[in-house]
Amino acid sequence: MQSLRAELAWSPDAPRVARAVVRAWLAGTGCDGPTADALVPATSELVTRAVNGCPAAPTLECSYGSEGMRVAVGSAPMLDAWGDGGGELGDAVLWSICDAWGRVDEVSSTKLWALVRS
Repeated sequence: MQSLRAELAWSPDAPRVARAVVRAWLAGTGCDGPTADALVPATSELVTRAVNGCPAAPTLECSYGSEGMRVAVGSAPMLDAWGDGGGELGDAVLWSICDAWGRVDEVSSTKLWALVRS
């Protein structure tokens, strides 16, 4: 399994930076096609939710293995409910390109994740 981990700034620029980081990682791993193409907007949506809903810098993790591509964005605990995180348009984006996505809340963190199968 090949993986990526990147620390992002808590900034409105974080989704743009995350897209660039994921594109560079995908190019370096040789992953391409529709599955790889779906990972970039899924990453952007999850990072946007983390920046808008968490009061701390997000951490981006991507992996590629036998089950497909997975992106996870971790940060401090979210301040809002999952439904308030992305709105109808953001949810529609994730449902159209991901096989599954969700949110895991822990005492000191929140992790947003998405899976795109090949």
